[in-house]
Amino acid sequence: MNLRNRGTRAVAAALLTLHTSYCVNEPSNAPKLMEKESISSKQSSWIPSFAGLWGYVWPKDSDSVHFDKFMSLETQEGLMSWPSLQKGLKNRALDEIALRALTNEAIEAAKTKDIAKMNAIRDRISAIAYGSGTTPEERQAHLEKFGCVMYTDEALDIIASAAKNGIVEMGAGNGQWAKKLRQAKELDVLAFDNMSALPLNPAFFQNTRLNMEFCATDVMKGDHRVFTSQFASKLQGRALLIIFPDPSPMAKRCLEAYAKASPENDTFIYVGEGRGGANGDDAFFDLIEVSWHLETTISLPSFSKKGYERLFVFKQRQ
Repeated sequence: MNLRNRGTRAVAAALLTLHTSYCVNEPSNAPKLMEKESISSKQSSWIPSFAGLWGYVWPKDSDSVHFDKFMSLETQEGLMSWPSLQKGLKNRALDEIALRALTNEAIEAAKTKDIAKMNAIRDRISAIAYGSGTTPEERQAHLEKFGCVMYTDEALDIIASAAKNGIVEMGAGNGQWAKKLRQAKELDVLAFDNMSALPLNPAFFQNTRLNMEFCATDVMKGDHRVFTSQFASKLQGRALLIIFPDPSPMAKRCLEAYAKASPENDTFIYVGEGRGGANGDDAFFDLIEVSWHLETTISLPSFSKKGYERLFVFKQRQ
């Protein structure tokens, strides 16, 4: 199984119903997650904070040092390749080898209908993909409630502060973040998805627990072309939000179309992994590093120790 894709063998995927860096929306109780550090270009002050004083005793981690550097730099080249991600990608490559080795075992178990072996392989794959002690049911519960990435109060606050004129979310999936931003921050969010992955059609969840509790029912079908459609005037001046895009040209196309549509479109909020990770392509990260400047970033809780998601707020360079 390729950790950046849905799997090399459809049989194994069907048998195990597990996904790694990609995600689908499935359902039960999410495990406790740990929040991490935040970095903002607006944090400096001549009055030392307690956190600042503590920094003299406890040095910053390598990711904090990495992002701090770019706050004051004009060039952003290398921004989207942070230390923990790069280290994690090496470990992920080893995980991929281990998952591939299990594929043939999974196929043989499916052929012989060896239920005990199938369950054992599923547990081994879950441990490799998400970490020891994590069950597929916990993963499904996380995906149902949050989508691919967990939001936090701090993340919602940052988005609300950056998106005072509202949000246009592209690749919104089932709209968990859109719904939460509306409820918790009273933000005006217009959410779009190209509906290429299931289950994204809001009608699929009509009158169900998933739909009523976690998902937005008004995610509209659309891609980068919405910025030149009849919606264009309603999208002008909003912040663009993209969360955990697939590793395709989608994210780059949306960001380009957003910036081109209006000079007022100058705020981009990205949630996901960086260069070489589960999201976007190299052209997307090239565009960010050339045309946008980092304002704020925080790390987000990972479902397991296998993810390196962050929230970024960028401003378009003049």
